[in-house]
Amino acid sequence: MTLLLYAVLALHQADPSPGGRACRIEIDSVGRLGKSVEVSPGPPKVYNYFAGGGVWARCQGTGSSLTADSVAWYGRDGRLDLVGNVRIRDELINLDATTARYHTRAERLEAHRNVVAVNRSTGTVLRGPNLTYLRAVEGMRDTTEMFASSRPTIEYKSDPDSAEPYVVVGDRVRMRGNDRMWAGGRVTVDRSDLAARADSMMMNESAGRVVLVGRPRLQSHEWTLSGDTIHLVLQDGTLHQTLAWGRTTRPRAFSAEQTVEGDSLALDTPGQVLTELRAFGKALSTSKRDTSAAADVDWIAGDTLVAHFAQVADTGSAAKSQLQEIVARGSARALTHMSEENSSGPPDINYSRGTSIAVKLKGDRIGRVVVSGRADGVHLERLPPAPATPTDTTRPPPRP
Repeated sequence: MTLLLYAVLALHQADPSPGGRACRIEIDSVGRLGKSVEVSPGPPKVYNYFAGGGVWARCQGTGSSLTADSVAWYGRDGRLDLVGNVRIRDELINLDATTARYHTRAERLEAHRNVVAVNRSTGTVLRGPNLTYLRAVEGMRDTTEMFASSRPTIEYKSDPDSAEPYVVVGDRVRMRGNDRMWAGGRVTVDRSDLAARADSMMMNESAGRVVLVGRPRLQSHEWTLSGDTIHLVLQDGTLHQTLAWGRTTRPRAFSAEQTVEGDSLALDTPGQVLTELRAFGKALSTSKRDTSAAADVDWIAGDTLVAHFAQVADTGSAAKSQLQEIVARGSARALTHMSEENSSGPPDINYSRGTSIAVKLKGDRIGRVVVSGRADGVHLERLPPAPATPTDTTRPPPRP
């Protein structure tokens, strides 16, 4: 196939890509005889080439190689079609597909069916029915880009040594370079420490930022978060802080025992352990302390709320946090149920108002309520136990 090799090289040298150097294809070997067809007498002459039976080729001077069962080169269009068992090894990605089309003048590769693309730098893997790959070429584009549709799956890693990837699925996905990604249409993001859902997502790994828009919902360990927009702050590939806001959907964070809502929310999770939760604007938190008593719901409200957590021992794989104190400031109100330890009777009920209220917990019970600034309220003590009814043993038994 020497004739085919030099003809292709001559064509590319005579018709380079605008602003950059195109891939100059060298055919190393062909399993069966190829065929060339002159489509323009020139000058320069333009040929179409066809070869099958297994074709091995490479891009001269780039380190990129490709193989396929058969290839077709269309000189007038500067297009190479690859059919059957396509394997492309670029400087950035390893790409496998059933068919592919390479537009050399635009440095654009389109792959279809059973597409698997692996980023050789980070270890990120894309699987799906199609992929459009735009190579970085001097004078044309400075960063590689990839586009995929029909719900591809991306196993996203920031570097090859990352312990666990984020699995991202969406109707449409765009990736730029090694650190930026956009997804739209029923987006899901999953890892062992979180599960996120949204209409669209934007990720910038270098900036440590992920934004979820359109009915977003985030579940991380024992907490679930919802709102119009959820903003995730990453540090070293782990979730460090979460922000939520919105007008259509009021932000809300809830666990099995507690719910917090406000005009906006902020959760601090250094080391993936919840340490502080803040709510701003008409903030409200409710807690259920005794699941056997439906009415025993504690709540605290104010202009702002700050909840402090501490890590508790856990034998499982994920660290857990326990609420230690919650503070309301600005038009603060609180309703709490207070009972002695190991008490089986009904609790005291306390309603308080003030400029600020701090509720301190003792395990899973209310330990103390501190009210400051124009404090007032009502405290209802539990009823004392009813006196025992005396039994008169002197009275004779009734007649039968």
